Amino acid sequence: MPLRPKIPSQIQISNVPLRARGSASGGVYAREDANVTVHIEGDTNGVFQVLKIETDDVVPDPDSPPGHPPY
Repeated sequence: MPLRPKIPSQIQISNVPLRARGSASGGVYAREDANVTVHIEGDTNGVFQVLKIETDDVVPDPDSPPGHPPY
């Protein structure tokens, strides 16, 4: 099985100057349909928000040999 790129399962954005933006990427590889939950800890004043969540579907490679993963 080919190795997938390692991605962080937790996202931490720190030291963002006032009135600036920060961003980060992370996630998890899932083999089946899944529910997704976003959770922001420690924001008791409601300052932070999630602007975008992206999900990507793995498309089988029609040229992969039989018995090999389709990605």
